[in-house]
Amino acid sequence: MDQNKYKIVQIAPLSLVIEIGFNPREAVIGNLCYELEPVKSTITSIKQAYKEGRRVDLIKVVLKDGQYIVRQGHCRTHALKLALSEGAVIPSISVVLLAYDNEIEEYLENLDGNRSNGLNPVSQAHALAHAVKMGSSVESLSQRYQRSTTAIRNMLKILDMPVELQRLISMGEIKKTLAIVIMLLYSHDHAKVLAHPNTP
Repeated sequence: MDQNKYKIVQIAPLSLVIEIGFNPREAVIGNLCYELEPVKSTITSIKQAYKEGRRVDLIKVVLKDGQYIVRQGHCRTHALKLALSEGAVIPSISVVLLAYDNEIEEYLENLDGNRSNGLNPVSQAHALAHAVKMGSSVESLSQRYQRSTTAIRNMLKILDMPVELQRLISMGEIKKTLAIVIMLLYSHDHAKVLAHPNTP
């Protein structure tokens, strides 16, 4: 992003707002994603950093209707609010205030930020599908994330799975590769897929 598209500002921590459903990490399982490893441990360590006054990467936000909406740094925001709830005194924080030319870039900023703490395959699929729905092409996503167009299209096929199976993948109870095998075995018949012995 061009430097004239962002600036550093000071805000009150509790003025941060998380838009429900914006973070693809929450796909299918909602806020439960923040309770699963390795995300849970990441949040705990960031919380401790906030409590001890150590450096934490800045949260990125946009200003809409007078509210600072988180666009990158959902785990950091959860950690910050936990630190405050446990008695940490943090009167203000620095955040990166972003300005976008279009909604696609605003959405992809969040997806970009999840590289360091990778999304599970289901979250990735939902994120890519949403980007395509907003107007991104498979080819542009392929270039942006340095993956083949085939890999992107294969990832999108996860959305053909029943939601129950997507949830099991998100929870780490079944591997994506096994889920794909089961889907192919039953020619995508959702009832038979969910009745398969290897589906918990």
